[in-house]
Amino acid sequence: MSELPKGWKIIRLRDEATSIKGKKPKILELDLADGLVPYIDIKAFEKGILTKYASPDAGVNADEIDTLMVWDGARSGLVGNGVHGVIGSTLVKIKPKFSHHSYLHYFLRSKYSYVNSNTKGTGIPHVDPAKLWELDYPLAPINEQIRIVNKLDSILARVNKAQARLDKIPAILKRFRQSVLAAATSGELTKEWRNNQDYNQVIINNLDDENDSYNVWSKSKNKKIPEGWLYCKLYQLGKIQGGGTPSKSKDEYWNGEIPWVTPKDMKIDFIANSKLTVTSKGVDESSAKLIKDGSVMFVVRGMILAHSFPVAINEKVVTVNQDMKCITPSDFVDSKYLLFSLKSLKDLFVELASSSTHGTKRLESKMYRNVAISIPPMNEQIEIVKQVESLFMMADTLEKKYLGAKSRLDRLTSSILAKAFRGELVPQNGKDEPAEELLKRIKAESPKVKRNKK
Repeated sequence: MSELPKGWKIIRLRDEATSIKGKKPKILELDLADGLVPYIDIKAFEKGILTKYASPDAGVNADEIDTLMVWDGARSGLVGNGVHGVIGSTLVKIKPKFSHHSYLHYFLRSKYSYVNSNTKGTGIPHVDPAKLWELDYPLAPINEQIRIVNKLDSILARVNKAQARLDKIPAILKRFRQSVLAAATSGELTKEWRNNQDYNQVIINNLDDENDSYNVWSKSKNKKIPEGWLYCKLYQLGKIQGGGTPSKSKDEYWNGEIPWVTPKDMKIDFIANSKLTVTSKGVDESSAKLIKDGSVMFVVRGMILAHSFPVAINEKVVTVNQDMKCITPSDFVDSKYLLFSLKSLKDLFVELASSSTHGTKRLESKMYRNVAISIPPMNEQIEIVKQVESLFMMADTLEKKYLGAKSRLDRLTSSILAKAFRGELVPQNGKDEPAEELLKRIKAESPKVKRNKK
């Protein structure tokens, strides 16, 4: 640590702080009646959501001035303000001996990255006490500590407000993209463009109606479409194929040249590679099938369907596993337009998957095959794709700016805290009692306190 201002003193954190780990008491999902207090688990600690209560005699109590630290888990070392209640077994209450309680709190916040990256444990990570308690602790004069705390309170309050405003942007961009897709598949996006175009009615060969026991057709055919457009069931728009898994016990089936796409790969809109690959022999001797490039792939089984509906286009010939389906569009359907159409119906597919089973989420064939897709003439499909891509590119640019601003704001907080504990945030006052004298005085008073307690 660099040289500190006059009157400061470096001590070990173990000489300054005391700690006590929480435990899990008997939990009651009631309220504050009958003398109960909030039970502070990770959810309550991080989000301030209090839903559980316990007797104050059943565990380790904390107050608002205490500092709480996550001791176990991926966010070990994360520091938060104290909350009145009983703390859970993954949290530790930390109190200062000499310092202002907020001064110690801010110091521990400044060391989160170090503590979190130096955990111990082969399974669940835990704070390493040897790393934490051996930290150099820059003890400032008590009056300067108070000035530092007041300054940090003021600056970080403004930083937190800026952070709160930034945190709203991802949700806004998500709603914007969904609004664009809704406008695209209802004809609103190309309304002006359509006024200057010759119109060709979409015509397809009528196929026999399939069993629609879930009434999916009427559920999804729920918006008015322009003249010349046509509602079609998904199965009418191309060839639908499933997938399979070559035997994992045969090495000659794996590590080939053909991507084997699974739901884990479905994180981007256009896929040319996958985590696992198979050989031609693996495809030929299993239920897996080659899927023509330019097809639209979608997930039909997995817990991801509880909240999302992954869709993507394959940019080269692939095969997929049994949790996926693919549709190779007919000549009157553009692949990208179909991709955007399926994305616009995400909420419907999530609802259909949730209503099919109480275990692993699944889209049955009689569900997804009967979903209504609005199909405009081909020239309008191409124009829609062009306009959607342009608007999405604008959203992507804004998202990059958001991520850059968020990163700078995160670094700003770290920089401010670092300055505070180098003695650079507030001016020094030569009249302040030096930290050395504070330590001597407290140590001299300690025996008196013990005698008085006796």
